[in-house]
Amino acid sequence: QFDKDGNPSTTLLAGQADRLSNWRILQEMAGVLNGSGAATVNVKTADAGAGVKAAKLPPGKGKLPPGMGKTT
Repeated sequence: QFDKDGNPSTTLLAGQADRLSNWRILQEMAGVLNGSGAATVNVKTADAGAGVKAAKLPPGKGKLPPGMGKTT
């Protein structure tokens, strides 16, 4: 999948692009991304009575790789 210089094959790059596209679709379906690709993250405030505050992040920020979600 890599040439002698360590460069990935076109097949590997195409697979990576396909996986990233599917990951973004799943994030949009879960409400983590809006249609522009910008992440929306819920941030708990220091005061428990204050509830939850939404924060907008630039595209590509605030993403977790598959399998790295919080389980608590």
